[in-house]
Amino acid sequence: GVADDTTAIQNAINAATAGEIVFFPAGNYKITAALTISNSVQIVGTGVEQESGAQEGTLITVTSLTADAFTVTTRDRVLFRDFVITGPLGKTAGAGISFNPATGQNMRSRIYNTSINRMFDGIRIAGGAGDLRIRDSVIADYVDNGIRIDQSNAGNTDAGGTRIDGCTIWDLNNGASNHGILHTGGGVVIVVNSTLQGSAYGYRMSLGLGPTGTLIFTNNHVEAQRTFGIALGQNGINNRFDHVIISNNEFLQDLQAGFQSNLSIVAGTPAGWLRNITVTGNVFRQINNVAFSNISLQDGEGIVVTGNTFHHNGVANPNAIGSGPNASNVLLANNVFVNMTAGQKYALAAGVGIVVDPAGVTQAALGSWANGSQVYCSDCTIANPCAGGGTGALAKRNSVTSAMLISS
Repeated sequence: GVADDTTAIQNAINAATAGEIVFFPAGNYKITAALTISNSVQIVGTGVEQESGAQEGTLITVTSLTADAFTVTTRDRVLFRDFVITGPLGKTAGAGISFNPATGQNMRSRIYNTSINRMFDGIRIAGGAGDLRIRDSVIADYVDNGIRIDQSNAGNTDAGGTRIDGCTIWDLNNGASNHGILHTGGGVVIVVNSTLQGSAYGYRMSLGLGPTGTLIFTNNHVEAQRTFGIALGQNGINNRFDHVIISNNEFLQDLQAGFQSNLSIVAGTPAGWLRNITVTGNVFRQINNVAFSNISLQDGEGIVVTGNTFHHNGVANPNAIGSGPNASNVLLANNVFVNMTAGQKYALAAGVGIVVDPAGVTQAALGSWANGSQVYCSDCTIANPCAGGGTGALAKRNSVTSAMLISS
């Protein structure tokens, strides 16, 4: 950890043939420039543990303020496992591991049991990736992004299949980072069994490059973001995205100044740019103030929000679910609101679609609904123009495109 090990390590990587292991015994290795991987090799250490001040695992210390630790330029499979990367304070560029093949996508690479600390980006997928797996890893105190999934190569239009499983991505010490996960392209992205803490955004889609794709975000813990837990939006390009499942997650916010929503679908062009969205089985432990909806549906076509639990937790004037004029074909059903009154549940724009809720619960004013919207009573009969309409009726609609709240 005193001498510069960059050249020796690079020579070992260059000498390895496809499939061979470049093994790092326990100890501290100092590098002053990026290590380039242009072949299908395995980078393996002895673990990520440090006990009683002694180095029990493999630590790679980056001294450059701008360089990657590892830059992958091959399209072939590379394995990283069982080591720690630590950068210097004040990084202005450079990822712990960066995938940036000259052409096409890197395919089937794996990152297991790896800890990446104090880098500008923890992991950056700059050239797209197919079947990339990041598992049981910790990415901490990054400057900009924990994981950034995008692409920069001309003609490469698919951010591929990326699975993030059992990872902890957190920035509570640096405190000024932008994203736990930033996703700018299409393809399939799966985030499961992971914890996202800190940053302005836990997970952000800022769709610029790439075709339509699928996002699956399930069984995660999302906590202490400064602005959004999850935000799904475009980046100035009229791309569509077709499938989103957000299920069985726990959201816990301490509602810092400037926090807006746990889940936001941002209005884009064209309206309905995001389609086929399911939000189910999530628990929202802290509902933010009425100025912003906890779930904000400003766009989207074919949205199901069902079986979620919203906890008041003493916040003044919370607002659970809100929508904008670009949201269409929305089903809100069987959500549970804990210690929340009628006006704290919904703030819905015209023509949202269908609402189904438990019997005997008076709902918030639903605003003006377009003629043809279906507002259901809790016994699943439609609240047709007459008031009442069934046990626990929610609203009525008529030919002048208005709806009024009615009580059970």
